[in-house]
Amino acid sequence: MTPLLTVADVARNLHKSQDWVTRQARAGVLPGRKVGRTWQFTEADVETYIDAAARGGVAPLPAPSNRRTRRRASEVVMTEGLERRSA
Repeated sequence: MTPLLTVADVARNLHKSQDWVTRQARAGVLPGRKVGRTWQFTEADVETYIDAAARGGVAPLPAPSNRRTRRRASEVVMTEGLERRSA
């Protein structure tokens, strides 16, 4: 089993803040998995990000999950009354 890295571990390895690592993970730029309230990363996830950054590209997004996405009420588009609202 591959050991998992925490946000603090990744921040230390990349010389970035923990907030930066969390923001990148939420945005899907830094591949990782959210387990409960914490983010966890494999060494392969971090190496993928480092390789992509070294090439000047953006790290690939993680594969989509089966998790439902949430939408804010302001993002809902109503077609019946031809009303549109956006944030």
